[in-house]
Amino acid sequence: MVDIKIKPKPKPDNTFDYTSVPYSGKDVTNPFIDKDSYREGQDFYQDRIWRDEISARNQWFQDKDFQLSNWGRDLKQIQNAIDAGKSPARNYGLAQDMMVKRRNDLELKNTPRWNPKTKKYDGPKERPGGNYDFEPDDFSYLEGLYNARQKQFQKYNPYYGMSKRQIQEMQPRKSWMHGYEYGEGDPKEGLGYWQDFGLGALRSGLGDVAWLQDAITKGVSQTFWPVDEESMTGGMLPRGWKDLAEYTSLMGMFDQSGLGVTEDEWNELGYSEKKDLNESFQEMTKSPWDYDPTYHPLTEPGGFKEMIEEFSEDYLTPSSDYLETAWEIPNPLAFQTAEDKNITYTDMNAAELTGSIIAGGGLISLIRKLGKKFGPLIPAILKNHPYLLGGGAGTAAYTAGEYFED
Repeated sequence: MVDIKIKPKPKPDNTFDYTSVPYSGKDVTNPFIDKDSYREGQDFYQDRIWRDEISARNQWFQDKDFQLSNWGRDLKQIQNAIDAGKSPARNYGLAQDMMVKRRNDLELKNTPRWNPKTKKYDGPKERPGGNYDFEPDDFSYLEGLYNARQKQFQKYNPYYGMSKRQIQEMQPRKSWMHGYEYGEGDPKEGLGYWQDFGLGALRSGLGDVAWLQDAITKGVSQTFWPVDEESMTGGMLPRGWKDLAEYTSLMGMFDQSGLGVTEDEWNELGYSEKKDLNESFQEMTKSPWDYDPTYHPLTEPGGFKEMIEEFSEDYLTPSSDYLETAWEIPNPLAFQTAEDKNITYTDMNAAELTGSIIAGGGLISLIRKLGKKFGPLIPAILKNHPYLLGGGAGTAAYTAGEYFED
């Protein structure tokens, strides 16, 4: 029996919206190149996933290595028979479908399912059965079609299949306070420098105000319009203070059982795996809601924040990040890691801090920074000690923690 080693699938960019980029590049602009002239959803086909699969197959069949292989020669013989009138034309497509089906069957027989107990892909095989009916060459075909599918996805998302570190290295440096992008120019001097300083300060202050406004709006919404939301697996997710507190308790019970997953693990699961996890969650906790560790209704971007981000990107972007003129300042909170011993402090950091102080005395940013560091501990404590939710303090603590998980 052949020793089978299936390569692990690369992790895609989980923030990538498949429907937000065009299927055809002939009459639309690539949003990764010129997003200003692209309309979201432009030229999108509802059956695009199938179209992408067919496109990947065609690329595989047209590959020179495939055409020189045994399967490639078989297809060539079928085509010659069709051209000579000795075989119906549909036989060519049927032969292609059988080749793809055989490859898919081989992959599924060697792909274990997600195991919620071990949190690894070591569960039962997706398609049980041995591999005695496969040839060694089948694994080369499997890899060829897999690579063709990868290239198809890379047409839409240039970060598809990259590691987190690779993606970070390609990303432009972002601002300290709110994650706004800087321009790609060189540091300026004189009047140009002070213009950049003012832009950095203004967008930082506006970002603080927008964050506070969104926080107030979300609180009002949870109080007066607590309408449940639909989950990605077709169920419901709670809103409203009481239901959110109860939901946190149920999530804590499930996590304590060892069946829960982290947000990163959840994002890597397929639809069927998420569905199975939901069924286990509802069966154990009797929850009327779906399981989703990425659900943070109080920290999702709000309308004010999105408006300020768009305005800042269009009109308030400094020409440079001024990293070339940065200072290395000893970090008083540094621990043992070398990269934490110093803080890289730029002129734009100073501008952002100035804008935050003008907007709210620096208090809003301080609350955000401290909350981001310590706020997530509050829901974690409540998950480990669900009985704390019995009092009003538990609900208030949950609320405070959720605001800063973002």
